[in-house]
Amino acid sequence: RDRSPSRGLGDVYKRQSMTKSSFVGADLRDSTLFEINLELADFTGANLTNANLSGAILKNTNFTGAKLTNANLTGADLYNAEFIKSDLSNANLTRANLDQAKFEDIFVCGKLIKGTFRFGSLFDSISELLDETLGDANPEESKKEKSILELLSC
Repeated sequence: RDRSPSRGLGDVYKRQSMTKSSFVGADLRDSTLFEINLELADFTGANLTNANLSGAILKNTNFTGAKLTNANLTGADLYNAEFIKSDLSNANLTRANLDQAKFEDIFVCGKLIKGTFRFGSLFDSISELLDETLGDANPEESKKEKSILELLSC
């Protein structure tokens, strides 16, 4: 039986509570952290590429410098989470709670979006620009909520 410590690759954790955990610099590529309570966790510099965090509780979580490329955050609770210099390329944030989430100098598809934004301001501004571009040519389409997923897709 292998008793070596896990590298995190492909690990599966479901419906557990790991509040206030430190994952600083951790390699969590391809990990499944489905519906897990990670409130107040620290993911500074962690690699969460292709990680499944769907339904996870990530309130007040620090993602500074984290790589979240292709991460699945569907339905996650990211209330007051911080994304500072994080790579959110192709991250799936469908139905995620981003109330009070802070985005600062984030990377999307290799490009830096410089500035500090609380959820709403950055995405609302982009949505308004898209609405102006669409004009009234398709009023039903312009009324639809713009998906954050679309804004982060490469």
